[in-house]
Amino acid sequence: DDAVKVTVFQRKDGKVLLSLGNYSDETKKVKLNIDWKSLGIRKDRVRLETPMIPTVQDAKQWNLGDEIVVEPRKGWLIYLLN
Repeated sequence: DDAVKVTVFQRKDGKVLLSLGNYSDETKKVKLNIDWKSLGIRKDRVRLETPMIPTVQDAKQWNLGDEIVVEPRKGWLIYLLN
């Protein structure tokens, strides 16, 4: 969906943070399409997790392949954790 944008931040130690944002006025459901090879991560060892950030987002976890619901004009900060 063109209204949902993702930015990837990867540290030298391999830790990855995704910034996912919905720039529309509608709720969107998305599935991530991650290029695991370019990140150098084995997808069989990864889980998706959001930290609780007061007034921003609740803590949440997804499995790979799950749909992620993104409210209008909102987003998620998602860690890819091994």
